[in-house]
Amino acid sequence: MIIAGYHGTSSESADNIIATNKFELSQGDKEWLGSGIYFYLNYEDAVLWTKSRNIKNPAILHCLIEVKDNEWLDFDSDYGKNIYQKFSDMFAEMGVVFNTEQQNQCAVMNFIWKRKHKLKLLMESFPTQPTRLKTLTDARKRRKEFCVRSNKQIKNIVKLEVI
Repeated sequence: MIIAGYHGTSSESADNIIATNKFELSQGDKEWLGSGIYFYLNYEDAVLWTKSRNIKNPAILHCLIEVKDNEWLDFDSDYGKNIYQKFSDMFAEMGVVFNTEQQNQCAVMNFIWKRKHKLKLLMESFPTQPTRLKTLTDARKRRKEFCVRSNKQIKNIVKLEVI
């Protein structure tokens, strides 16, 4: 399967990525899908991301991501939600809890990456803006992000201008 993805960055970083044919993994304790290389399904979402980070001279990289059907997991699907719940329960049983929801999310995702060795791509929809009031129903607009752990899945990197 091939998925088109859009990666927002600075023009200088985009040129470096194209020259080396290599992305650096985003790592830290607040990566929503764990450590990896992040993409959006839509060009507009990548542009909005660069604007939200005040990136000077932004560029968008259009890439083709190649994975087999059994190498990716979408946490918006019922199957993905069940897997996430199973692993977050396992993580909680180990007694590891962090200060923020984002740190917990990142830790669970990295735990999934480690336990599910065949996975090459994780995907989920996230809200585009922060919540002002936490409720059970979340009606905020969402954008689809995905993360890969290796440059091996990334093909045909093309630099696009930000409109």
